[in-house]
Amino acid sequence: MISEELYKQMLLNLPILCVDLIIQNSEGEFLLVKRDNHPIKGYNWVPGGRMLKNVDVPTNAQKKCKQELGVDITDWRVVGIYDDQFDTNAFDLDTKIHTTSILCRTDVIVEHTEIKLDEQSSAITYSKFLPELLRQRYEVFEDDLIAQKL
Repeated sequence: MISEELYKQMLLNLPILCVDLIIQNSEGEFLLVKRDNHPIKGYNWVPGGRMLKNVDVPTNAQKKCKQELGVDITDWRVVGIYDDQFDTNAFDLDTKIHTTSILCRTDVIVEHTEIKLDEQSSAITYSKFLPELLRQRYEVFEDDLIAQKL
């Protein structure tokens, strides 16, 4: 566990490496969660968050999915990478928060009845499209289905 003071120093000095999850239901719609934490508090966004050290990307995706959604999925593949900078943060630091996110996708279908949200999100929704802000940030595509949804 990282102390609050160390995390503040990280936010001031480093980009934060994250894993974000692309999950769909049987209708092909994308799972979004209403985030209760900064930097995207109040927005519908894909599940995900800060990566753990010494854990590979697919396993980080599996752990985030289990933590945030209560669903254990082991089949993940990297489909994109994007950078973002946010003006808000949980500590009112006078800096933009820089994140680099590895976007992972699974072919496992997840319906809303299977999901048990943790404290980081307050609601789920499914959408035919990924959030516009996320669609604008893609830098690498390996997945034509995701690219077509843009």
